[in-house]
Amino acid sequence: VANRVDYVTVLLQEKDVKFDMEHFPYLYYKTISCTCSDDYYKTKSGVDGDCQHIWSILKSASEDSTKRLTKKPKDLIKPEKKKHLKYIMAARQLCQKLLHYPRKKYEKKEINKDDDCYHDLLIWSLFANRQDLASLFWLKCKNQLETAVLASCVLKQMAAKAKSGKDQALFNSIKEHSELFERRSLDLQTKLYEEDADIAMDLMLTEDT
Repeated sequence: VANRVDYVTVLLQEKDVKFDMEHFPYLYYKTISCTCSDDYYKTKSGVDGDCQHIWSILKSASEDSTKRLTKKPKDLIKPEKKKHLKYIMAARQLCQKLLHYPRKKYEKKEINKDDDCYHDLLIWSLFANRQDLASLFWLKCKNQLETAVLASCVLKQMAAKAKSGKDQALFNSIKEHSELFERRSLDLQTKLYEEDADIAMDLMLTEDT
């Protein structure tokens, strides 16, 4: 929440340190929600359109998913059992909406996999526009080429919505973040092509669901 990149870096280097996924509700609520969102969902009358927060961008993509992401946990100190699953599901479905993918529901056993944790942390860091933390979590993801492409696309969609909201500063920041992941994916593809051109071309034509 405090964007302490140095602290998170040290923790990720430790073998037995793992992120407790039950803290996702707190993480989203503290970084994505804003006073504008509170007013909007309380009155149902909407805001005046001048909200300059990430919340307004995500809401324009999917109001339902964004509402679930910014819902205040009953207890901010002690995580509620299994409540984090709803937040993780909402975040994944919001990604699907931004990428124009079919909406998919996940089984609880799918969400609770340890290897999915860094993908879900990456999604959070993209939505919160935390560039340095996004880089750390991306390095922990299994398929870095595919993940970089998807991250760039998600951020491009967010930037486009920020621009339509006439928030130039937020648009520039998210666009820069998107271009960072775009360069990473291009660098990886170039290196793969230099090592084995045939396999690199096959990879680009292989559909991954």
